[in-house]
Amino acid sequence: MGGFGTAPALPRARPSSATVSLAVDDGGVVRACEWHSYGGVERRELAGRRLTDLVAPDDRHLLTKLFLGATSTGSRARCLVQADLGDGPQPASITVDDRVADLGVIIVRVLRLAEAAEELDALAQLAFWDPLTGLANRALFGEHLRNELERGRRSGRFPAVLSADVDKLKGVNDRFGHRAGDALLVEVGRRLRSACRPFDVPARLSGDEYAVLCPEVDNENDAHQLVQRLTQAIAGPALLCGEQVSIGISVGWALGRETDHEDDGAMLLHRADVSMYGVKRLSA
Repeated sequence: MGGFGTAPALPRARPSSATVSLAVDDGGVVRACEWHSYGGVERRELAGRRLTDLVAPDDRHLLTKLFLGATSTGSRARCLVQADLGDGPQPASITVDDRVADLGVIIVRVLRLAEAAEELDALAQLAFWDPLTGLANRALFGEHLRNELERGRRSGRFPAVLSADVDKLKGVNDRFGHRAGDALLVEVGRRLRSACRPFDVPARLSGDEYAVLCPEVDNENDAHQLVQRLTQAIAGPALLCGEQVSIGISVGWALGRETDHEDDGAMLLHRADVSMYGVKRLSA
């Protein structure tokens, strides 16, 4: 989860719980708030602030989707985020609840619990990380890609995406069994992580499909160097079931461009996939 920016020093009391009911208009602006319990939290007036301003930057997209979805369908919705009610960010459960038609507002309840930290971490682990390799999964990769494309739209420096596919995984599964195949995928993930720059985002998207988000790659030569570095790091034998098995991988790439932010990077990833399949055909 992302942090908050620099803020004035506030009391750092950590209560066991704090619950606030917010009356929020259709534009997402808080019109009134009611504190039910606060146990040490310095109460802050939240009216006039945007609902999304009460959560960490990385959680705002999720909260916006939740709010719009709940208000359009009239159903209750809930998410876990990092919320700041005036004394610093803490794990919280936010529920978009009932619409009060006469007042033109939606009731949003914010419940902060110290115990929510464990639940939040567990959900984040399931939602954003591949359980086999420990790499980012498709959802987290997509979030990073959207952020980098938006940053590129402002700065003019766009990311590259590398798409990688493990060759002959099926042969390993057929010969040694799926546990050996999983061990191979874990080893590929380990080598992939070690080959990346500190600010790159390696991910396992599905099966034997991996990807790397490389911020601020200025030209094709830089992209080629990254592909070469990745291929060399992953290629080579691995010990599986007492035998040395060579790891083959096909890597393609694509440079980001101005229009990629319009579809959240789907076309950029597609171009990288097309490049990778072209490499795979040539090596077949």
